[in-house]
Amino acid sequence: MHDDLHFKVVRTEGHDEIVARTNNLLVGRAAFETARRLYPHERVDYRDGARIIARSEPEKPSRKLATPLRRRAMAASDHGPDTSVREIFRGDVIA
Repeated sequence: MHDDLHFKVVRTEGHDEIVARTNNLLVGRAAFETARRLYPHERVDYRDGARIIARSEPEKPSRKLATPLRRRAMAASDHGPDTSVREIFRGDVIA
């Protein structure tokens, strides 16, 4: 049944999961690009039989940059529970 479908897109997460199969190189490439966008934190392979044509590496989650206000709030935890908010933020207004 799948003998004529040489190209496949495989999602690898502990085990191989076939996401798409086709006999057309361009359709397979489109399926690979779509799978990369759908599963950015997982490895996705585009294969022709056992040969790997393309591989996507998992993206690392981005870290949010700390804003000056957030830095002061994080530093506030170092002051202890008795420090008032006004002392920590020195009168800054938080909208």
